[in-house]
Amino acid sequence: MVLHAAFNVVDIYVVSFLSAAAINAATYGGLITALPAILSNGVGTATVALIARAVGQGDRAAAAGIARQSMFLTLLMSVAFSLPGVVWAKELSLFSGAAGAEVGPSTVFLAVSSGGLVTLFLMVQITAILRGGGDGFSPMVLLVGANLLNAVLNFILVFGCPVPAGETCPAFARPVLDAIGAWVRIPRLEIAGAAWATIIARGAGAVAGVFILVAERRRIAMTLAAFRPSLSESWRLLKMGFPNSAQFFVRALAILLLMKAVSPYGEDVRAAVSIGVRYDLLALFFAMGWGVATASIVGQCLGAGKKLRAMQTIRIAMIFDVSAMAIIGAIYFAFARPLVEFFPVNEAAAARDRLVESAVLYLRVMVLSYPFAAVAVVVSHAMNGAGEMRTPFWIDAAGLLFLQVPACFLAARALASTHPAAVWGIVVAVQALLAALYLLALRRRGWMRASLE
Repeated sequence: MVLHAAFNVVDIYVVSFLSAAAINAATYGGLITALPAILSNGVGTATVALIARAVGQGDRAAAAGIARQSMFLTLLMSVAFSLPGVVWAKELSLFSGAAGAEVGPSTVFLAVSSGGLVTLFLMVQITAILRGGGDGFSPMVLLVGANLLNAVLNFILVFGCPVPAGETCPAFARPVLDAIGAWVRIPRLEIAGAAWATIIARGAGAVAGVFILVAERRRIAMTLAAFRPSLSESWRLLKMGFPNSAQFFVRALAILLLMKAVSPYGEDVRAAVSIGVRYDLLALFFAMGWGVATASIVGQCLGAGKKLRAMQTIRIAMIFDVSAMAIIGAIYFAFARPLVEFFPVNEAAAARDRLVESAVLYLRVMVLSYPFAAVAVVVSHAMNGAGEMRTPFWIDAAGLLFLQVPACFLAARALASTHPAAVWGIVVAVQALLAALYLLALRRRGWMRASLE
C-alpha cells in the first residue's frame, strides 16, 4: 500500500518546484482518483483471498479463472470510473476545494490522471494476483521499479528537455535534463507531465506484470483460453471486496473534504495541509501493519474458539501500535520544520514562510491524534478479522463524515480571519471520540459472533 501511495508523493515533491498551486492541484487530483482506486483495492483483496485458497487446494485452473475474471472486472471498473474524471474534471476540482490559480492545473491533472486510471487499476490487480499465488517478491519489484521510473519521468516531463530559458527547474536536475535535450527534445508539460509520468510508469509496471503472469513457470498461468465473463463471479468479488474498501473510502473522502473545508484560509494553508497529509498517510500506513496482523490472528483465534486469546491479541497490538504511533508523532513534532521544508515550494519568501509555518503547526497539532488513530486501526481490523464489517464502517462514517466534516466546515467559516489551528483541534477531538467508540464496541463483544458467510 505504501508503494502504491508513493506515486503521488513523488508527483507532489516534483511539482512543488513549480508553485503552491501545483502542490494543491496534484493533491486534489490524487485524492479524487484515490477514491475509485480504493474500491479497486477492495477487489484486489478479495482476489488475493480466493486465489490463495484455490492455490492451497492445488486447483491451478480455478486460480487462473479467478485471476482472469478479476482482470476483466478491473477493466470494466477502470472505464466506468475514468469517464467522470475526464468529463467533469473542472467540476470535481472545484468541488474538492480548488480555487483561483489552482483550478486550471487541478483540472488538467485530474483529467489526465482519470484518463489513465486503467494503469492504476491494473497495477493493483496484477500485484494482488501475484500475492494470491504466493509470489510476494514480484509485486515489490514491480512497484519499486515503477516508482523509480515515475521519479525519473516526472523530472523529464514536468520541466522538459532541455529546460526552456527562464523557466523554473531544480538546480541539480537542470544539467541532466539539458544533456537529454541535446539528444531528444521533450516539451515542458508542468503539472500535466506529473500525471503522464505516473500513467506511463504504472503502465510499464502493468505490462511487466502481465508477462510475469503468463509465464508458465508461475503458479498461475494467465491465458484467455476458455475465458467467459461471469456476472456472478464479478458480483462475488465486489461483494467480498466492498466491506474491506468501504472504511478506507470513508477516510479518504474525509481527507478530501477537509481540504475543501480549509479553502477560506487561502492557497498557502491548503498547500500546508497537502504536505501535512502526506506525512499523516505514512504514519497511518505504518499503523495499518499492526492492524492487518491483528485481523489475521484474531480470525484464527475465533475460528479455534479462543475468544480470550483474541482479546489478549488485540490488547497487545494496541499497546505496540499506540507506542509506535506516539514515537512517530514525537519525531514529527521535533522535526516538523525540516520535514516540511523537504518540499521546496517555489513561492515568494513571505508566502513560503506562511506555508511552512502553517504546515509545521498542522503536523504538531495533528500528531496528538496518532495514538487515537492507532486504537481505531487495531480494533477495526480486529473486527474485520472476525467478520464484522458493519460496525467499523458506521463508526467511521458517523465520526468522520457526519461529525468531523461538518464541524470543520463550520469552524473554518466562523474563524476564517484567524488561524486554522481550531480546525486541526476538531480533527484530534474526533479521533479521540472514534477511539472511545471503538473501545466501547470492543467491550460489548457482539462482534465476535459475526457471520463469516
